[in-house]
Amino acid sequence: MISHSRQTLFQSHLPETSKYTLVNFANYAVCVDVIHHFISWLRGTDAKNDSLLNWMTLLLKILKEENAKEIFNWIKTDIHLEDEFMKLHNSMMSYLLHDKPVDKYLLSYYMIQFCKIESRQLDEYGEQIDIISIFKSHYIKHLLASMVAGGFVDILDQVLDRHPEYVNCDLGEAGITLLHMAILSKQPEMVKTLVKHQVDVNKNRYEDIEGIILNDHEEYIPTPLSYALFITLDGNNEPNDYPLLKEIVKFLLDHGADPEKLGVMGSASRRCEINYDRASPIQKEVLDLMVGSHKQSLKM
Repeated sequence: MISHSRQTLFQSHLPETSKYTLVNFANYAVCVDVIHHFISWLRGTDAKNDSLLNWMTLLLKILKEENAKEIFNWIKTDIHLEDEFMKLHNSMMSYLLHDKPVDKYLLSYYMIQFCKIESRQLDEYGEQIDIISIFKSHYIKHLLASMVAGGFVDILDQVLDRHPEYVNCDLGEAGITLLHMAILSKQPEMVKTLVKHQVDVNKNRYEDIEGIILNDHEEYIPTPLSYALFITLDGNNEPNDYPLLKEIVKFLLDHGADPEKLGVMGSASRRCEINYDRASPIQKEVLDLMVGSHKQSLKM
């Protein structure tokens, strides 16, 4: 569950036209993000449409304003827009008011097709680039990362139902995964949802690129368990963080996470042994799970 303080923070950024729900905040965030990237893409194309660009820029500004409802009404009555722009405006409003999550890919596709901008362009070698496919991958990854960071478990579940192939995707140049993000933000329910969608509980994430190139093995890439251990030993945790980390570690161990798999500074079990004596009592409650799992594996 998302904390009350975080929920209040998210709701403070909602436009007045939306109901105060997490789903509608996500819709609002998606709309703003898609328009922002769409404007950037428009500026980089040869098929520039200045009136469209100006209108989209205005729409982005409107969506970021707290008094969005009044501004939208003002535009409807006092500014003459071509019919297609008004249709787009009404579509954006309906997206904001829907109770179901917005699909960034479909929204991007709709905007491109609706504005009659070619979705396929030639690259420098004269080959066609499928802009829609690029948008799809970028936006789905960005949407999933936003849902994990924001604690939107239900929305993440729905998106992964539609796009299961993204459950183990790397996010950005660092290669961080959705599972690592869920561990970092100490969200057991998010971890459980990812496992439900068959996330790889032993997947490494990129950490030391130079080390990987020079040594060509996995010691420089932390596993989810190693990452959970790193977070547990971090001195910046609050007391109520440790029960969450304990639940995450236990769940990962119960669902196939291997404490012997190599990661940064060796395996998770080895890192646990090295740091055990200096750990606080509350940290040891988490580490004991790893120790117990390691002893059990030795008996098998």
